[in-house]
Amino acid sequence: MKRMILLAAVVLSGLVAFASCSEKNKPDTDGPAKENVNEKENSEALVAEASRAAQSEEDLALEKEEEKADGEQLDEEDQMPMPEMTFHDMTLNDLNGTPRKLSDWVGHGNYVLLDFWASWCGPCRMEMPNVVANYAKYHESGFEIVGISFDQEAQPWKQAVANMKMTWPQLSDLGGWESAAVELYKVYGIPASILFDGSGKAVAINLRGEALGEKLKEIYGF
Repeated sequence: MKRMILLAAVVLSGLVAFASCSEKNKPDTDGPAKENVNEKENSEALVAEASRAAQSEEDLALEKEEEKADGEQLDEEDQMPMPEMTFHDMTLNDLNGTPRKLSDWVGHGNYVLLDFWASWCGPCRMEMPNVVANYAKYHESGFEIVGISFDQEAQPWKQAVANMKMTWPQLSDLGGWESAAVELYKVYGIPASILFDGSGKAVAINLRGEALGEKLKEIYGF
């Protein structure tokens, strides 16, 4: 009996030891999976960080390019020749083909705006309602405008004058950028304008938008 009990104890002890060894020696199936997950997470984090860094560098480079472009544009505008401030008389044809001199209007006691434009010039057409409104407001007080067109064909020039209700004198030699007015008044971009006082002295250039109305209000008091 004692031998049987002793044998059973030995067997039980062996089973416990086997079970214990089995648990200790059991392959860690979760370990590699966890390691793989961690490696994947670390890899994704590195990729995301690299992407953010690359994006930051790209954004910085883009900002530098925009700043450079803005600076070049400002420099270009600063270097752009301004219209000649001195009055130069010249002869151009009106809408009826009649030769007219600028001195027919300038230097006779009234303020005269020489307005350089063309029917094909989008910014000129956008500005024209403002010019029309100011002409209507101040013409009876003596304000005059003489339009000088850089068109090359008579029909679109005349059509634009009619469509935009430009009722002031209009002149052109239909020379486009080869017009005599280009070099005489140093007008290398349109719209452009020169305002002369009653004596024929230039007092302002390139009055657009609110600036035109403010200058005329300063002159005429309303």
